Amino acid sequence: MKALFRLSASTASSSGDVDPIQIKSTAMVTIAGTESSKLSRLKSAVALIPIIQSGIDDKRLSRERAVSMISFIEWAASTKAEYPVEQQLLNEVFAGLTHLKHALDKG
Repeated sequence: MKALFRLSASTASSSGDVDPIQIKSTAMVTIAGTESSKLSRLKSAVALIPIIQSGIDDKRLSRERAVSMISFIEWAASTKAEYPVEQQLLNEVFAGLTHLKHALDKG
């Protein structure tokens, strides 16, 4: 994995050089060559699974809302894994989807 630093517009001079003192210390871990939005979608999908499961179990989430949220998870998972971390997230998403669909069929 490669660590990148977010730079604000004020960190670069007019010549394009970056002042290392003004670099924000917020490190963002990403995979070189991978769009961060792809990883963000997968991470969001994984994070939604227990929220949806809890809502279904407690009957606080309507079936329609759960189906809508599950649609997002399916969309996020409709990507091809290029790296092991992506495959791991996809495996978690697919396992979670199986449980959520089973819970919806039960409820």
